[in-house]
Amino acid sequence: MAFVDAFLPPASGTARLVPAEFIDELSTLATDDVVPPWSSWFGDEVMQDLVPDAARRARVEHDMPRLPLSFLKAEVPVPDGWDRRPCAYLLLSTQPYAPSAADARARGWPVAEIEGGKHLDPVRTPATVATALLNLERAMLAHP
Repeated sequence: MAFVDAFLPPASGTARLVPAEFIDELSTLATDDVVPPWSSWFGDEVMQDLVPDAARRARVEHDMPRLPLSFLKAEVPVPDGWDRRPCAYLLLSTQPYAPSAADARARGWPVAEIEGGKHLDPVRTPATVATALLNLERAMLAHP
């Protein structure tokens, strides 16, 4: 399993879908307890930076759902031992994911970083991300 620019769940217990510190901020964006599409959370400039190609950005934004705030507050059970299976981490953007990459390193997982990467690099530079993921897969298989 490879995590890409993601918050890691704990080794056991439950995990929130969105960290608690973001819920208050998202609550201010919600209308009738529904959050607008992710692309609107940070402003047009941020999306233009993340996906500079306007046509590609429009396609990505078109598919972004509006989600109930209750969904983002949900906690899901985490099976004991899930993190003892082969895992890896690809860091694209250090803010806010650097602590998750450090956590992955501490768990002994292979970790890679795309220098100067951005959260939506799977859309912007898919070949670069695919190459990094393939390299992480090789590393996972070499050290199960």
